[in-house]
Amino acid sequence: MASEKSSGEMYRCASCDATFDDYVVLDDDSIAGTAACPECRQPSLRLARD
Repeated sequence: MASEKSSGEMYRCASCDATFDDYVVLDDDSIAGTAACPECRQPSLRLARD
């Protein structure tokens, strides 16, 4: 189960090149979950810089 989070930052996905201001948290085996792209669900997020 993935839940959407918003942080006020802009993110870019290195996998699909989408830019967005939220992300999903994958319910994997990590303690806090893994932040992932809401478009392609890949954990390839980078902060988008101007």
